[in-house]
Amino acid sequence: MKILFTSDLHGLVAAYERFSALLQNSAFDIGIISGDLTTGFLPDEFAQLRTETGTSINDLLEGLQTHKNDAASEYDALVEKASQKQGARYKAILSKAGKFILLIMGNDDGLITKQWEDTDKIKNINLKRVIIKGIGFVGYQYTNPFVGGLFEKTEEQQQKDMIKLSEMVEPNTILVTHGPAFGLYDKTYNMMKNQEVSIGSKALRLLIDKKKPQLHLFGHLHAGFGIHGTEINGSYPVGRKFIGIDLNTGKNKIIE
Repeated sequence: MKILFTSDLHGLVAAYERFSALLQNSAFDIGIISGDLTTGFLPDEFAQLRTETGTSINDLLEGLQTHKNDAASEYDALVEKASQKQGARYKAILSKAGKFILLIMGNDDGLITKQWEDTDKIKNINLKRVIIKGIGFVGYQYTNPFVGGLFEKTEEQQQKDMIKLSEMVEPNTILVTHGPAFGLYDKTYNMMKNQEVSIGSKALRLLIDKKKPQLHLFGHLHAGFGIHGTEINGSYPVGRKFIGIDLNTGKNKIIE
């Protein structure tokens, strides 16, 4: 089986289109995207909704000061509707590939409070195991707290999730997470603390060391892009590259 892998597309339409086209016109069997699917901002979708409904975003924001509950409820509803429009746009692009695409959400997908729903070919595998051609794929979207996203969990919370994941992960499993495991390309700079910090999951590291999945695919830390043995960071933004994975030969490569 051959896999086209990426992560952290952050709503870049050109990246979605290139990924979909490459998957469609190549020998890759499936695609995998390990989180941060959206931008976290919805300017195009808000503009479209303002035209359709006549709703002013500025009025809603001002209303938060004087009519907090009503305005917040109306604003949240508009955010949800706009985020669903954004997600539908990306899924329409991915669907053109005509092949299975497995994905999870990421910490920057917080505006989409609902999980991306499955389509015929696009499957959200968060906390699920999917079998394709005899290979098991297991997903986990949560990362350690850092920016306050909806899809962040503490180490203690993750440890509880790992009990469930442990039942799904076998030696031939492809484990897909948004964030890195502790100890491998997991450091970033925290502006608030003015120091380098590790944001890799210790709970995830324990799971990997114990269950030894065939591959661990992740993203989250853009500077860590690359193939690091059996742990592969597919973060797209810095180098604008994808990763091709060949499970038959074990030869994986960076795709310019």
